[in-house]
Amino acid sequence: MKKLFFVLAAILFMNMPMQFHAACQQKNVEGLPVEINAVGGKNHVQGIALDKDAGKMYFSFTTSFVVTDLQGNVLGSIDRIQGHLGAMVFNPEDRKVYESLECKDDEIGKGLSDFAKGRSLFYVAIIDVDKIDKVGIDVENTEIFKTVCVKDAVRDYRDSVMVGSRELPHRYGCSGIDGVAIAPK
Repeated sequence: MKKLFFVLAAILFMNMPMQFHAACQQKNVEGLPVEINAVGGKNHVQGIALDKDAGKMYFSFTTSFVVTDLQGNVLGSIDRIQGHLGAMVFNPEDRKVYESLECKDDEIGKGLSDFAKGRSLFYVAIIDVDKIDKVGIDVENTEIFKTVCVKDAVRDYRDSVMVGSRELPHRYGCSGIDGVAIAPK
């Protein structure tokens, strides 16, 4: 009887993920798709944002920014971003995406930035999504992608602190910035 219980429990457990997945696919909030497959980025997804009014999704893959429709069809992209994109937020009021951008010359950022070389800088990238009209826009030759340096994060990353007799790197344990948010007015 004990053996039968474990066999039944194992069968039930193995089927649970499929049943859960099927249940999730049936739900649909406000007419939005339950999933969007966005493939083709060189790296894993760093950030996502929904532009419900335009029916678009925004994705970042470390050094590229991709715009898709809600079916996952790529509508445009910005490539060759010199650094490591992170989490993002879409502001429907000004129709821009705000995203963290780290340009670090360390183990994480090695090879991502031509200009970091020996220094680490942290930015908020401001992306004018309505101007992304083709695949492969070069970030170096466009006004679509602008940055603002977050100097406090640079100082916190660069500075060390004394804890007792030990000097520890990165004030407040700061390893950079990896996310942004927009607060309501």
